[in-house]
Amino acid sequence: MLTLPTFTLIFFSAILFSCQQNEVEKKVTIDLSAERTALLKADRAFSAKSAQSGMNTAFLEYMDDDGILLRQGSLPLVGADAIDYLIRHNDSSFTLSWQPAHAFVAAAADIGYTYGTYA
Repeated sequence: MLTLPTFTLIFFSAILFSCQQNEVEKKVTIDLSAERTALLKADRAFSAKSAQSGMNTAFLEYMDDDGILLRQGSLPLVGADAIDYLIRHNDSSFTLSWQPAHAFVAAAADIGYTYGTYA
């Protein structure tokens, strides 16, 4: 017959083991090289869309709903304000040609950036 202290020890040991096992199962392997390649591909597609349809159209297609638009000499426009600004300004004659050279992606693949040259 199990005593209360023995039962308690076994019970909490089982809970502790099952929690540790769940943590191991939750770990996901992220292919950072593939993530960087995808980020570079998206940036190049953005540049191609800008050359084809204008910079605003490219931003409207590629900007996230909570994206931030930075303009020289002005405060940042966030989310719906940024999208509204882009919609109001026809820039089909203005293009942004962007050649990303390198990409960085965080270990969790939840944020990244590219850098390169633009015209």
